[in-house]
Amino acid sequence: MLNNNWSFGAAGRKRQRLFYDMSLKLTIYEEASGYCGKCLKQVPVVREKTNILPNVLLTLLTCGLWVIFWIKIAKKLGPWYCFDCGGEVYKVMN
Repeated sequence: MLNNNWSFGAAGRKRQRLFYDMSLKLTIYEEASGYCGKCLKQVPVVREKTNILPNVLLTLLTCGLWVIFWIKIAKKLGPWYCFDCGGEVYKVMN
């Protein structure tokens, strides 16, 4: 039985990753370093932030109407999360 995936093996996974990275995502992940209270050590931390390029394109295509939604998306700047355990991190060191 064939896999529903359009590609197979390591080369296929690379193509899928490349295709996913090239897509226009409205939000992207920002990385930093911080101290995690669960892990009790300094770990890499991530949070979601807005991606400017697709939002500018949508604003131009909708004659400025997208700005309303872009502002709502930008206000939802997420908290920092530990990359290892997923716990919320409060002390971030850049």
